[in-house]
Amino acid sequence: MTLSARDFGFRQYKIKAGIIDPHGKAQTQFLPIPKTWLEFAKICRIRSGSGIVYFNPYEYQIKLIDQIEAHSATVITKTRQLGITETITNYFLFKALSNPGYLAVVFSKNQQDTANIAKRLRRTIGYLEQYCQTTTDALQDI
Repeated sequence: MTLSARDFGFRQYKIKAGIIDPHGKAQTQFLPIPKTWLEFAKICRIRSGSGIVYFNPYEYQIKLIDQIEAHSATVITKTRQLGITETITNYFLFKALSNPGYLAVVFSKNQQDTANIAKRLRRTIGYLEQYCQTTTDALQDI
């Protein structure tokens, strides 16, 4: 799966409410994206167990992102249920919202796993309605 702001169909406007875009549509005012991933992660909601909670990264998740930021490529071998996929896709979402030209790749073992990651990411995006919106609901555009 390749992620970029353009693929998500994100439009982030930092303008006053009521401004009309070139196509005659009123634009929505969004809150600015936090400056750091950790600040961004803490405004995101994720599924945990049977509920939806704010993402409060563990220390090892913070160190993982520090390593990703320090190196041009990262390969992670892991077991299940560590929150690594959630952490990485959340980080990629932050980077895509912060930089429209950002491009990232996540490899999954099969199409069903990829679809599940896309659905989880879409759910996270849905809870960020004060910060961004997508222009499509299609999972294949992620």
